Amino acid sequence: MAESLPHLVFGARADGGFDVISRQWVDYTGVPDVQQLQWGWLDQVHTADRERVREEWRTSIRGGTRLDTELRIRSASGAYRWFTTRAVPIRDASGAVVRWYGSSTDIDQLKRAEDRLSGMLGSIGDGFLAVDKDLVVVAMNASAERMLGCHASDIVGHALFKAPAAVREIAQHFPQAPVDAELSLDGVHHLARIQRDPEGEYLVVLRVAG
Repeated sequence: MAESLPHLVFGARADGGFDVISRQWVDYTGVPDVQQLQWGWLDQVHTADRERVREEWRTSIRGGTRLDTELRIRSASGAYRWFTTRAVPIRDASGAVVRWYGSSTDIDQLKRAEDRLSGMLGSIGDGFLAVDKDLVVVAMNASAERMLGCHASDIVGHALFKAPAAVREIAQHFPQAPVDAELSLDGVHHLARIQRDPEGEYLVVLRVAG
């Protein structure tokens, strides 16, 4: 079953040593599975993340608690991509941990969007909104929340068609990107600068006109 999943899947013994990794993991890293079993998989983790992830994994093993972390994993090309990694313990009838199963999911596009938005936040007062190529809202800042009258927690991670009317109004201009659009939000005239990056992601800068 693991071979048919789109994620990088792994299994580990109770002591945390990997004893199963999926074909997708091997294909992504370009490293034979025998070199990544036990604790060898850490060699593919970015040096800036490695010790932190090692300690987080050890903490989960000692406490028998779920692992939930973000890290960069090296691909076969040598480039690093961000993943979110989760692992859960499997217990026997007595409650003792006997195995671990987990997966790593690529979130590199989301991390890049977050980094771009963080770099743009120097323009105090501007609102920022990011929507991925699948038309899912992936990020927005506090100024955008105020302008659009909604909270990021309510729409980030959700499909655009479920977003408030103000957000859907902006999205009507996506096919013309890059474009500067004018719109009225709660009776206030705003300008929306809409760009589309090579990955197909939309970035929107909102500001009050005038």
